[in-house]
Amino acid sequence: MRTLFFFIFFLFFSCKKTENLNNNIFKLNSSVIEIKNKNYTINDTLIIPYNKTLLINIGVTVNFKKNGLIINNGNLNIGKSNDSISLNYYKNKSSFFKGSIFLSNNNNFNLINNSILKIDNTYLKNISINSNKGSIIIDNSILEYCYINFSDEKLIIKNSIINKNLNSYLIKDCNNFILNNCLIINSEKLLKLKSTKKINIINNIFYTNNYVFEILENNDNFSFFNNLIVNNKNLIISNNDNNLNYYFINNTFDKNNTIIDINNLVNYDNSIISKNNIFNNNKPNFKLKNIKINNSYCISNNYNLKGYYNLLTDPIFININEFNYSLSDISPGLSLGTNNLNIGANINNIDIIKYLKY
Repeated sequence: MRTLFFFIFFLFFSCKKTENLNNNIFKLNSSVIEIKNKNYTINDTLIIPYNKTLLINIGVTVNFKKNGLIINNGNLNIGKSNDSISLNYYKNKSSFFKGSIFLSNNNNFNLINNSILKIDNTYLKNISINSNKGSIIIDNSILEYCYINFSDEKLIIKNSIINKNLNSYLIKDCNNFILNNCLIINSEKLLKLKSTKKINIINNIFYTNNYVFEILENNDNFSFFNNLIVNNKNLIISNNDNNLNYYFINNTFDKNNTIIDINNLVNYDNSIISKNNIFNNNKPNFKLKNIKINNSYCISNNYNLKGYYNLLTDPIFININEFNYSLSDISPGLSLGTNNLNIGANINNIDIIKYLKY
């Protein structure tokens, strides 16, 4: 079916007029340049001036040749918000992606961001994004075989699908990193985090990955809330001494090899806070040296958890074969958590789960 998609794509691409996209477009007097209704090829360096905004509209396909490069010193908006998001392509492979498309034959194409980059409703493949200044917001998009090297202000990836990314995202010297309502699948060594102040991982699904997070030095807070983690070989690894504060609250972990693997040479007397979580059929849950984990109000079906008010029992989900990890009416996890709340991930808050059923 994927072959059919690319056949349709190239048929569509060949029927629309294709033009070279170069710096001549910024000679216009307008501060906002919008391109639409055409397909474009970038053969050389495209530089967006600091006082210009380039809008690449939905329906535009940009194909990058070997020497193609974008340097953003102004504002670059790729795609456009759309109520009928194009992620339906991942559920029905015969459908056509309705947003913007950024393609490169190999990932030697670079998009260099020095200001504000917004990507919405866009399918990116083999694209390298390097950002040393400014912010990036990615929404309602698909990233395949992409690379991100980010530092500075803010990186937000939300409502998106991250698939088949290997050794991909280095996030360092970042004030705020947010990963919200994303489906992360078939990826390895995805995120390397270094000197990042706030790390917020919220409402995501991690499915069939290996070494999703590598925690390097000098990070501050790692918050991991309401995520569904299924069938991963390793989730988090750290071989660097750090006194990072870890918070794991209301997550569901099912059929994973190792969830947290931390090897500290020095004991900083810091601990991992684990609360209202469900651990189901994992082996083992944790490999920890010189750091402790405090579990409370949690359920595990195969390991005794250290901490308070934990249960060793079956959490009893509705139907995990269809990724329905809601608690059944007879689940011991109902009202078990703090303030009599249910434990585990509330999948009603993870809208992206509908694309896991493709």
